[in-house]
Amino acid sequence: MIDQPPTLCIAVDRTRALVRGLWRVACGALLVGPVLLMDLDWKLLWQTQRATFLATSLLTTLVAAAGLILLVYGTRWIMLAAWPGRIGIDISPLHISMHAGPFGTEAYSWSEIRIAYDEDVDRAVWDVLLDDETLPHVWHPGCQEDLIARIERLTALRTEELAATLKPYLKRGLAASSGDRATQDEA
Repeated sequence: MIDQPPTLCIAVDRTRALVRGLWRVACGALLVGPVLLMDLDWKLLWQTQRATFLATSLLTTLVAAAGLILLVYGTRWIMLAAWPGRIGIDISPLHISMHAGPFGTEAYSWSEIRIAYDEDVDRAVWDVLLDDETLPHVWHPGCQEDLIARIERLTALRTEELAATLKPYLKRGLAASSGDRATQDEA
């Protein structure tokens, strides 16, 4: 029987989420605030200076939209920090499951995950790289970004801590990925 790595539960860093949220809300308020305080006579501006009216309205709309987007994302990060339910990342031999409150719950099966380094690395070098601070890219077809980047964003783990934590799973995944690559090369 193959030795399976244990299931890991990595907690979401609520303090980090709160700080991210507060920064985004503050930047959003700095963008939206002046737009709300603008006191222009839009009717007069339209009648006398249409080019200025169009430029000002376009600029105001873009700044307000950027501010609202920051406010929405900031609010989601603050909600994550205050989320009453269980939040965290579960890594088991079968899947990676992310419970991120307002950002949703996602599960990614290891059988569909692809792991690779930036360059084509020989199998003998993988173990050495995993002992280092270097992490491979971990992709899943159902996710638009690297899963390692998402885990680092949600947790307080430094790269070397995350590499040490994920090492048994990444070794299994790299071995499976190299087997897939060898099968593709033979075909």
